[in-house]
Amino acid sequence: MALSQEHSVGLGLARLEGRLGLEFRDPELLRRALTHSSAAVIRGRKICPEFESNERLEFLGDAVLGLVLSKALMRRAEALPEGVMSRLRAALVNEGSLAKKARSLGLGSHLVLSKGEIRGGGRDKDSVLADAMEAVIAAIFNDRGFRCAEAFVLQLFADELSGDLDLKVFKDYKTTLQELTQGALKDAPQYRVRDRTGPDHEVTYEVEVLLRDQVLGVGRGVSKKRASQEAARSALAAIEQDGMIVPGFRQACEAET
Repeated sequence: MALSQEHSVGLGLARLEGRLGLEFRDPELLRRALTHSSAAVIRGRKICPEFESNERLEFLGDAVLGLVLSKALMRRAEALPEGVMSRLRAALVNEGSLAKKARSLGLGSHLVLSKGEIRGGGRDKDSVLADAMEAVIAAIFNDRGFRCAEAFVLQLFADELSGDLDLKVFKDYKTTLQELTQGALKDAPQYRVRDRTGPDHEVTYEVEVLLRDQVLGVGRGVSKKRASQEAARSALAAIEQDGMIVPGFRQACEAET
């Protein structure tokens, strides 16, 4: 006799706990964290308590995640400014990032979903996985307290929280600019070093980013990579301000949106 989806998930919770690195005192919390709203069974006008979805846990998990990462960023020795910390935190907790973490833990195979959601690929949807990841964090918080939840989050984001965080904020600028220009004009920006100053042990590069032979932005940095990211950031700021003057760029961007 085939096991129901809920029973199958229940049997796999021990394996999932192994990947999470902890054993739940109340396994019901973990099961609820994995239950998508589509799986709520309605009898009459009441939702069965045993099928309560993870939506409330998701709400709490978002807050716990934000607090843990904010604390971690505040502790950085380089005293990152508030604006940089805000951008970093946003990059860490976006839907795509959380979905990636959920996939690394194999959450998708443990989700309780409606048949329709399963057919629609719910086990691998970024939105579903990201919500489940936040719900699991809340479940750990409710089951073991803040310190345990904090340790879990810090381990989960260990790679992202190490190294040059400032550069990790900038890494999205070139990608964002390329996605924007390719989407609007089917053309990619080009980067060119236009100056190099200072002694070999303390070089400063000046890089410009061009689109169709027009300079969109200029950036400076201690490496070509950093200067290129700064150039892309400068270009994005200019585009946001006035849409630039590249022929057809503003109209193309508006059409994209």
